[in-house]
Amino acid sequence: MTEGKHYLLDVKGLFSPFVHLKAIQVFNAMEPGDTLCIEHIDPESITDLVTILKKYPLELTEPENHDDSYLLQLIKKR
Repeated sequence: MTEGKHYLLDVKGLFSPFVHLKAIQVFNAMEPGDTLCIEHIDPESITDLVTILKKYPLELTEPENHDDSYLLQLIKKR
């Protein structure tokens, strides 16, 4: 099986609903097997984003705290 494309979405400085909109736009453009890493600083928005993204066909990691920002990784499923 071939590995998909990797996307990085840096939404530091953006707050809801702009973060949600940007993430969904990128996710919708992705193909199955593609990976998206989202870098963000607002923990409340990241919680909302995780809730929203659970409705999509994806594998989602727990948000990780890295240097005062959060990193969320998801893989689009078929």
